[in-house]
Amino acid sequence: MNHNLAALTAATAFTWLGMVVGISLLETPLRFRALRADVEQDAEATRLGLGIGRLVFRALNTAEAVLAAVIVVTSAWRPGAAGSGSGPAGSAASSLGHDLTSHHVA
Repeated sequence: MNHNLAALTAATAFTWLGMVVGISLLETPLRFRALRADVEQDAEATRLGLGIGRLVFRALNTAEAVLAAVIVVTSAWRPGAAGSGSGPAGSAASSLGHDLTSHHVA
């Protein structure tokens, strides 16, 4: 794997990890601790807090899907020589063609 692609893959994975830790372990418990104080006072505040939670996790899920796609693409990407195909499909086709033509029958 190209050094730049490996760095991008690692940076994407750590960004993803940071988002999950930040949302799941920090933001959510704090929000529900604040909501617990409001539950006794106002049911509308509870509904608002739960609605915000749904929006936050929907945004997190969307970001996770994008980051997962980046990780999959950068992990599978194998830059090839010009004309031999590049990317996952091109390198697979190139290696398959090489395997088929490299065995000579006598």
